[in-house]
Amino acid sequence: MDASTIQNLLTGFLNLTWQGGVMMVVGILLIWLAIYKEYEPLLL
Repeated sequence: MDASTIQNLLTGFLNLTWQGGVMMVVGILLIWLAIYKEYEPLLL
């Protein structure tokens, strides 16, 4: 990979706002609950 490819991949992380970070944490939490606690999708 060259430098421009790496720069393009990091652009999204550099422009991450706190709202986007919270949304990602909530999504990861829901996925974790579904897999490890075996919650049904309707309960989430």
